[in-house]
Amino acid sequence: MERREESREAPAPAPAPVGDAPRSAAHPAHALALQLQRSVGNRATGRLLSRWWNEAGKWGGDGKPPTGWVERTRTVGKSPYYVPPARAAELDKPAPAAAVAVAKPAYVEPVRNTTRPPKTDKRTRWWVPTSQVLYSQDSVTAYFTNDWSIGVSAQKLKANPSLIEGYAKDAPLEVWTFGKEGERLVSFDNRRLWVMKHAGVAHVPVVWAASPDDQAFKLTAPGGQGSAFITVVGGLEKEFKGLTAQKPAIDDPTINKLKYAYYW
Repeated sequence: MERREESREAPAPAPAPVGDAPRSAAHPAHALALQLQRSVGNRATGRLLSRWWNEAGKWGGDGKPPTGWVERTRTVGKSPYYVPPARAAELDKPAPAAAVAVAKPAYVEPVRNTTRPPKTDKRTRWWVPTSQVLYSQDSVTAYFTNDWSIGVSAQKLKANPSLIEGYAKDAPLEVWTFGKEGERLVSFDNRRLWVMKHAGVAHVPVVWAASPDDQAFKLTAPGGQGSAFITVVGGLEKEFKGLTAQKPAIDDPTINKLKYAYYW
């Protein structure tokens, strides 16, 4: 069998990149810089070499930039410098137009159901003017049981009144009536009522308390029939900044005699 002799011809050299050929021939220093950039393992070093090469007078021999390169001026530092045409076109592209912020429409309270259901109906939710609901306690702490601040919660609700819809869905106030003729609507959820009053919402969502007798221990307000004021114990002053209480709707000295105050 005949043995096929392997070709011992040297492989053809890889063609040089089209963009580098004229510059490499005209400027050996440029070819060296490109070679160094390709060989470095650190990208920051490559960028530094590229920046050095772009400075004026770094091209050896006549000190002229490669043919076709565009002169540019920096706002700070050395000036001028030169970049290839493609880079110049990229730098001259107009900045994209800034996004125009669309103002969120102001919250408009929808029409509320203000019809009071019978007390046997523990599920129906209705709405009551905020100023007509009284506190059952004479004082509360400044934090919910999950450690959320009532002051911060009121500020959030004040900034975004639409959050009241979440309260209505998940946490309406449990209320009951007191007084000789049952004219006083008293809430057993005093912290949430405080948040709503200080957020300035017009109406609060309520339901009849499921077991009012079991919550009678909360009736610590003067007279035991509800109060328009309550003392907040604890909390940080910054959490209550900018919050004010609403004026009571009921002009009765027995419920308005307690001075409104915070204790920090």
